[in-house]
Amino acid sequence: MPPNSQIKDIKTKNVKILHLEDSEADSILVKSAISKEYPLFEYYYADNKKDFLKILDEVIIDIVLSDFELPGYSGSEALAVIKEKYPEIPFIFVSGVMGEDAAIASLVNGALDYVIKSKLQRLVPAITRALREARLLSEQILADSERRKLSQAVEQSSVSVIITDITGNIEYVNPKVSEISGYSKNELLGKNPRIFKSGTSPDTYYASLWREILAGNQWKGEILNKKKNGEYFWELMSISPIFGPDGSITHFVSIKEDITRQKTLIEELLAAKEKAEASDKLKMAFIQNISHEIRTPLNGILGISEFILQPDITEDDRKAYLAILNTSSERLISTVTNYLDISLLESGSTIVKPDQVEISTLVFKVYENYQHRCLTKGLNLMCKIPEDPDRLLVYCDKTLLIKALSHIVDNAVKFTASGDIIIGLRIAGKVFEIFITDTGMGIDEEDLKKVFHVFFQEKHSRNRDFEGSGLGLSISRGLIEKMGGSIKIDSVIGEGTTVIVSFPILSDSSARSGNSGVRKKAENEKPYTTVLVADDNWADLTFYKIIIESASLKFISVANGTEAVEMCMINPDISIVMMDADLAGMDVWEATKKIREFRPNIPVIFISNISFYEGKTNSVDSVFNGYLTKPVRGAQLLSIINQFIPGNSF
Repeated sequence: MPPNSQIKDIKTKNVKILHLEDSEADSILVKSAISKEYPLFEYYYADNKKDFLKILDEVIIDIVLSDFELPGYSGSEALAVIKEKYPEIPFIFVSGVMGEDAAIASLVNGALDYVIKSKLQRLVPAITRALREARLLSEQILADSERRKLSQAVEQSSVSVIITDITGNIEYVNPKVSEISGYSKNELLGKNPRIFKSGTSPDTYYASLWREILAGNQWKGEILNKKKNGEYFWELMSISPIFGPDGSITHFVSIKEDITRQKTLIEELLAAKEKAEASDKLKMAFIQNISHEIRTPLNGILGISEFILQPDITEDDRKAYLAILNTSSERLISTVTNYLDISLLESGSTIVKPDQVEISTLVFKVYENYQHRCLTKGLNLMCKIPEDPDRLLVYCDKTLLIKALSHIVDNAVKFTASGDIIIGLRIAGKVFEIFITDTGMGIDEEDLKKVFHVFFQEKHSRNRDFEGSGLGLSISRGLIEKMGGSIKIDSVIGEGTTVIVSFPILSDSSARSGNSGVRKKAENEKPYTTVLVADDNWADLTFYKIIIESASLKFISVANGTEAVEMCMINPDISIVMMDADLAGMDVWEATKKIREFRPNIPVIFISNISFYEGKTNSVDSVFNGYLTKPVRGAQLLSIINQFIPGNSF
């Protein structure tokens, strides 16, 4: 019978299910999950040992489901009873507290499967598989009982059977041997079982095996063997002597089971256990870190807000308070952004949009960004770029590379009390190197091995000397390596640190030819001056209006997608549309589609929070001309507008 027919046949039979569970609510959930797939079944519920054994004694049960721990009784004890008295009944753990060690032990001790209560969608497939396997086993036992023909039972066995003479020459193999090993029956007859030898077990292992069976004893063990195609596989083997009428050994019979899958499963479970333990440590570090890094700026924001609202403060005090408020807000935004960045890197979800970038311009931009901060701290910031007429190009995501370098410079500024910081560029063969050198405190050799670890901060303790999440270098390395670059750090305690970022150098010709068409098109386009913003948040609209009108552009606002479509239809002067992701009525996707029906070339900018954008990345890139993630800064807003309104300089 085909597998699908077997499943259908199983589900239409009246299945008797015994559930050992002390939570009535969980019992109801399990029963409900089963009823969705099994129209006919009898459900027996027990919450203690006495009732469990009583039902087993009175009812012919088809399958047992059991929680792992119950008051006064355990799932492991129940499993032992089933294996001893009712070995034909499949046993599945359904638990919410079962750890990896317990899961491995349950499989080793005879449980067919285990299902976590939070993932009950796996329960019905597990039951179906268990009943199917139990049914197959029952049919095989029945066939053996009816036919009483050992030879046929061996031929149909799901395990490998080999019979050899007293010297070890193979006289019989069942089909399973050929199926697993890849050798045909004719290739094996007359050969020695050493044909399967993998060479991984010592000769003493086989010598011990032969001593045992020649002494008339049974030998059991696991052996790593090799197939005809060279592939390795694990077998659980039992070798027994066959005695003649005179009591002497005439043959040996070997019964072998392929346990490669079980071995792999156990290894995976052990690996998952180790990964879970590492994840627990990371979660604890995350909780401790985020608690400090978010509460600290929030305390400043909330505290200063109270002072600003007081009517009797002076204008100078108000300005000072606003400066503190801005600093705390910047730190909070930076913290949240860092956590999002590292989570995207760890999950492999970071989107890289590579292009040809002139690296000297990018390095100088980073240098400019930190001039004021270094001046305020009394540090001497220098930029060293070679005076070379040829442009140095790199194929990378400009935004991500600036972010990666900024994290490195942040660290240099943070850990340098006095002296110099150098941001430089140099050529080393076919690669260029961006180097950031400081005269700060330096990193000792032991900590240098850990600087790229998540949440690591040199000289960390409960009372930390420096603010920060400890994610900067982890993010930098992740972004740089994702773009095909490399990063390394050299440091000496008390002397300073040098971080070197390397990328391959590209030629200049492709960049010039690739950008010329864009420039020509921009020069021929008519400059528009009207910006339409669709948003229903008054505070956001007020901010957008101030920034846009400060650049001598006309500002128009609407509250939803429907109004945005209508405004674009009646006002041909609108040059660019900016729409919030969370609009009432017609959503931003539908509104953009409608606008493009009569204004196919109008740029539409998508504005949303980071989490929403990352979940929609592919759709955003294919529908919109650009995007802004909240909180939006004035410079970011004007920069993206400037991309689509040529001729303006702001």
